[in-house]
Amino acid sequence: MDKIILAIIGALAAYNWVTYSRMWVLPLGLGILALTHSNWLLCSGGLALTGLEVYFSSVRYENHRNQQEQEAEVFLQRLAELLPLRGTLNLALQDLAADNLLAQSTADPVLWLDRVFARWQVNAVGMVASAAHVASRHGGSLQAVVEQASRKIVRDRQRRFQRQLEEASQRTTILVLAFAPYLVMGLLWLMIKPMYEVLIGTGLGHGIVAAEGVTSGAILAVLGLQIKRDGRVR
Repeated sequence: MDKIILAIIGALAAYNWVTYSRMWVLPLGLGILALTHSNWLLCSGGLALTGLEVYFSSVRYENHRNQQEQEAEVFLQRLAELLPLRGTLNLALQDLAADNLLAQSTADPVLWLDRVFARWQVNAVGMVASAAHVASRHGGSLQAVVEQASRKIVRDRQRRFQRQLEEASQRTTILVLAFAPYLVMGLLWLMIKPMYEVLIGTGLGHGIVAAEGVTSGAILAVLGLQIKRDGRVR
C-alpha cells in the first residue's frame, strides 16, 4: 500500500511539473499524511484535499474571469471614446488594436467584435457585437449601445463585489470547519496518543475518519463548483 501511495504522489507531482499546474495541495498533503502510516487517514485526507483543489481551481478561474471582465470594460470605455472621434467602427477598432487592447484583427469590423467576444466571453461585449451585426445590415449608431454596455459591466461588477464581500466570511468558515477535525486529530496525536490510536485503529474510528473525508471533500467540491458556475456568468 505504501508503494502505491508513493506512486500516486509521484505521478501527481510529475503531472503538475510537466503541465506547469498550480495544483500542488493534493500531492504535498498526501506526502505529509503518508507520515501518519494510516491508510484510513490518508484516504480521508486525500478526499478532503481533492475537494480543496477543486475549490482553489475555481477561485483561480473566478479571478481569471474578473480580469477578463476588467479588460472588456476598458475596451468598451475606449471604444465609446473613439467612436465619435474616428467616425467609423473600423477606424475605432484599428486604434484599439494599436493600443494592444485587441489581439486579433480582421478587415471586417463586425467579425472583429465577434472575435473579441469569443476571447472574453463577457455578455456586454456580446451585446455590442450583436448590435454591430444589426447596424451593418440596417444602419444606425453603436455609440449608445457601447456606452450602455460599459455601464452594465460596472453595475454588474459592483453587485458581484458586494456579494463576494458578504460571502468571503462564509467561505473562510467552510474551509476552517472542513479541516478542523484533522486539526483535532493532530492534537490527539500530540497530546492524547491513546485516543488517537483508538480513532485510527478501530472500526468505529475508521468510519468517523472516512465520513469526515467524504463530507469535507464533497462540501469543498460543491463550493468550488458553485464559484466556477458564478464565474461563467459575466
